[in-house]
Amino acid sequence: EGSEPEAAAVAAPVAAGAAATGMAAASSSGGYVVQVGALSSAERAQSWQQSLSQQFGVPGKVAANGNVYRVQLGPFSSRQQATQLQQRLASEAQQQSFVTAAP
Repeated sequence: EGSEPEAAAVAAPVAAGAAATGMAAASSSGGYVVQVGALSSAERAQSWQQSLSQQFGVPGKVAANGNVYRVQLGPFSSRQQATQLQQRLASEAQQQSFVTAAP
């Protein structure tokens, strides 16, 4: 019986984190973007974003944050659409990415 509360304690933060992320994203007006990476070169980031947008037929942008340029595809109105692109990136371009709420 002593091990059950521990299991619940481990599972709870994950569920709470997922719920909080979902709520924050749902309240965001921009929907979701798929971030494929961040580069220190604006030109390389722009070129990469354009080739991915062309290859996958989706809009994209480079989001500057200081001297880091994030390559993002989207926005998508639903997390499901963003996740579908994330899966295509992995299978067709062997590209890891993550889904995040658009600002």
